[in-house]
Amino acid sequence: MTKGFQPSRLTGGAKNSTGTKAYRIANSYATALANGDPVMLSAGQVVKAQNGDTVLGVASGFEWIDPTSKKPVYSTIFPASTSSGGLLNGDNRPIVHVYDNPDQIFTIDARVSLAVSATNIGALFTVSLAAPNTTGGYSNAVLQDTLTTIADSMVRVVGLEQVPGNALNVSGNTVEVVFSKHLHNL
Repeated sequence: MTKGFQPSRLTGGAKNSTGTKAYRIANSYATALANGDPVMLSAGQVVKAQNGDTVLGVASGFEWIDPTSKKPVYSTIFPASTSSGGLLNGDNRPIVHVYDNPDQIFTIDARVSLAVSATNIGALFTVSLAAPNTTGGYSNAVLQDTLTTIADSMVRVVGLEQVPGNALNVSGNTVEVVFSKHLHNL
């Protein structure tokens, strides 16, 4: 099952805490988000990132106050047009927790018809950014196509995820990536 971007490790020898930072989403933001979706900042608020954007990181989870029950909601999905019905830490906007470390390496599945090979290590790719899987609570983002310029790409492949059954030259394999343009690496 595709789960979008998932934290794997850090570059170099640093300890991987996979820590997140809380950011805000505008009330009534019209796009659904999920765990594993790439995000960016726009006017100080988190929105879904697109190919070519400067990425902030990857969404991990969401919090808001249910407008009807007035109880906190904690979820791996942020439904489109959701608004918080009360204050969370002194602010009435929903919270998104983001893996925002610029040294974070993520895993992502290649699309079913794409077999990443050894010659693709170091290559730039676009990502297919379909609507989230609301049943499973995960992003449907998958590695899409190789590119030659950073301007339109989202990620650079840095390796193959080291798990049993995953191999180079196999359609839909899982790879490790870094963002080609990260906000904290400008």
